[in-house]
Amino acid sequence: MNQRYLFPDFAPATQPAASGDNGRMNVAHCIKAFLCDMPTGAAEADAEKRRVLKLFLQDFGDRELAACKPIHLKNWIEGHPAWQSGHTLTRIRNTVQSCFNWCIDPLGIIDRNPFAGRIHFKKGPEGLPMEDSLFRLYLRNSAPEFRRVLLFIKYTGCRPCEMANADWGDFDQDRKAIVLHVHKTSRTQKVSRPRTVILHPVLVRLLLWLRRHGRETGIIFVNAWGNRWSNSTICQRLTVIRKRCGIPKARTAYGLRHRACCQAVKKGVNLATIAELMGHRDIKTTMRYVHLAGETEHLQEAVKKIHG
Repeated sequence: MNQRYLFPDFAPATQPAASGDNGRMNVAHCIKAFLCDMPTGAAEADAEKRRVLKLFLQDFGDRELAACKPIHLKNWIEGHPAWQSGHTLTRIRNTVQSCFNWCIDPLGIIDRNPFAGRIHFKKGPEGLPMEDSLFRLYLRNSAPEFRRVLLFIKYTGCRPCEMANADWGDFDQDRKAIVLHVHKTSRTQKVSRPRTVILHPVLVRLLLWLRRHGRETGIIFVNAWGNRWSNSTICQRLTVIRKRCGIPKARTAYGLRHRACCQAVKKGVNLATIAELMGHRDIKTTMRYVHLAGETEHLQEAVKKIHG
């Protein structure tokens, strides 16, 4: 469906800009044109892009493109205290920059991106694998709907958004897997492949129980109101429990994904298999996600294997 029907409050720029015509246009022209013609991806990712661009539109909409520089984007992003991790800051930067790149090609309404350039941020604290004791603490302080979310992420190592986007039509009982055709890396792959989340037997039993007793919404994991979970609601729920129980801030839902990577490495699973299980497009990503600082038992076992 054409995006202009999804965003009735946005209208595209009325006239394309000629070459060198950036000075006659403002930020609002570009963002509105992009939102009317935005390429579609995962629903939650698209909603987050729209949210970020609307925030940028509120603060920079009237500014002419000729007066915009990369430093303005950097200062704007760093001026939001809620955006702290390096991953989040980079994601926000890429969202804004890609909007103006799209206005160059394929839209052709501007000739250059005023916010293009190297924008680097200080690295935030790295996420840490979640220890079993903390995981049990989260479970004890969670409602049943949220306990299922935590268990699913722990036993699969999937991204929280993959859990949230899973529908009953994606559940392949014979293969014991969730098969997602629209996912985080589907648009960046040369040949789009579905994301297959392999299910532990515990999760297969959980899903079969949910299908018998759950609400008929088509969504596998729903909150207490019968709605789909989102990254923000998962983070909010974890924050409430964390503050109540005094849990360190670095322990997030992604800590369960980090834990799955670490456990796989320590138990001798090769990196290519881990990358497939985690849904990583590049094995370098898998290597970056493995936090093993201070843990040497698996290395000692490797030395024993080498030297007998």
